[in-house]
Amino acid sequence: MVIGKCNSVKKARSFGLEVCEGDPTIEENWKYISVAVHCTRMEMKGLTPGKVYSYRVRAITPSGTGPWSSYVTLMAI
Repeated sequence: MVIGKCNSVKKARSFGLEVCEGDPTIEENWKYISVAVHCTRMEMKGLTPGKVYSYRVRAITPSGTGPWSSYVTLMAI
């Protein structure tokens, strides 16, 4: 399991989280996995050891969604 954290965003009600198990530069490879109410604890479970995962997050506010963050790439161990 990986526990992610991001900076808070003013007026954000929640945060959308996506994962990519292939080339993160190809938009079609991204999959929406969850919504987190707080930016201080986002859990990613069920990871396969030795597999590489990329993650990105965006704020969800009353007026809509923000842009995706830069992605981070990790290898599960």
